[in-house]
Amino acid sequence: MSQIDRIYNQLARNTEYPGISTKVLAHRTRLTRNAVSKRIADLREEGEKIFTNTRKVAGELRYFYRLAA
Repeated sequence: MSQIDRIYNQLARNTEYPGISTKVLAHRTRLTRNAVSKRIADLREEGEKIFTNTRKVAGELRYFYRLAA
């Protein structure tokens, strides 16, 4: 299974707001956070609608991704 497939499957499983964090997505797919961000960009180029939500958690800005319903 390719990196893009692994990320897409995780996004499809998690449709709750605010989404799945980059850190959790990286852990579940066994990729780095940087690789996750690049594969998200690849999915968007393929036409997938992926929302990015940001939140401050413990003073740090975190990104959460989810597929458009």
